[in-house]
Amino acid sequence: MCRTLAPGFKLQAEEAKALELAAYLHDIGLIGIPQRSLCVPFSDLNLAESTLVLQHPGLGQTLLQPIAHLQAAGLIIRHHHERLDGQGYPDGLRAEFIPFESRILAVVDAYDEMTHEGLPASLPDASDAATYLRAGAGAMYDLDVVDTVLNWLGRPQPKRRQEMAVHVAQLRAGMVLAANVWTRSGRLIVAKDTFLH
Repeated sequence: MCRTLAPGFKLQAEEAKALELAAYLHDIGLIGIPQRSLCVPFSDLNLAESTLVLQHPGLGQTLLQPIAHLQAAGLIIRHHHERLDGQGYPDGLRAEFIPFESRILAVVDAYDEMTHEGLPASLPDASDAATYLRAGAGAMYDLDVVDTVLNWLGRPQPKRRQEMAVHVAQLRAGMVLAANVWTRSGRLIVAKDTFLH
């Protein structure tokens, strides 16, 4: 979604690329957080678990900082849980102090979580997600970003590509994963909808 929406936000090529990379890696800071903490609603976590989860955007930036071409993505990741009203995390930034690309990622990430079945934040219907985003516009989310995302979602979407099972040796650039790839111990390796380069 971020890659497709970037032209509508008039992002420069390097800004669009940083946003796309941030979207792919936005939850990299969740590495090492116990599976239980990721599978229950945030309100059900104890203090230690919730503190750990709230640190993940900053940890994501820290993990990417040594890689020069990922530093801009790291900054976007750090601030994608900030809110316009200053009640977000990790730095409590407000409004225009939140990088614009982070404001885009915040809306796309929220919509994605609310519309993917099986995630703790999922809602029964995509229209419920749109209602939630509209209600949060101006306090949680950038109003212009919400409008742009919801307008894009209201357009006819391209037909879903054919899904098929392939051996890892058959993976090719341009393919999109139709399902999450997990280890036998239950750790996520690659997320559903990842575009292979």
